Amino acid sequence: MKNIKFLTIFFALLLAGCTNIDGILYSVDDLNGSQIAILDNSVSEEMFEMIREMKQKGIIFAAASGRQYHNLKKLFAPVWEDMAFICENGAAVFYEDQLIAEQVVPKEELLDLVYMIDADERTEVALSSPTTTYVRPKTKEFVQQLVDLGNHVTILEEWDDVTEPCVKVAWYEKGGVLTEPTAFGI
Repeated sequence: MKNIKFLTIFFALLLAGCTNIDGILYSVDDLNGSQIAILDNSVSEEMFEMIREMKQKGIIFAAASGRQYHNLKKLFAPVWEDMAFICENGAAVFYEDQLIAEQVVPKEELLDLVYMIDADERTEVALSSPTTTYVRPKTKEFVQQLVDLGNHVTILEEWDDVTEPCVKVAWYEKGGVLTEPTAFGI
């Protein structure tokens, strides 16, 4: 499955024109993995310089993360125009500020899952499209956490009000991993 996802991203970047005279060159790094540790929600100047140098050599740097595009664009503000972004755990790919690939979750399946998770009063649900994070917050703190991360957040009255195709569902419980089974059996 990882190889299929990589090939999808590779061909999406290729179709977007990510090439140089000598051929196709890419560097894809997981932000929260072993290559780039993001501990304080910032990227070092050395990293920015490396991205600039790669761009000069015709190499496209792509940051891969579970984060939202707006979040990554803000994180890489000095160099965002020189790179690609593989966002939402690989479900959305941006290059030159354009969405070039996405893996959409069918709305009916998505809403079934969202309603099931949201039924547990201990959980907060975040539903991601390539351009925003939809929430029906139970607490103001949850929204503030998303905003502090740099996400674009859209607050809904009802989950059915989602207007875009979505690529990811995430949930949060203050205090961390659930210790008791939830209403949806996890």
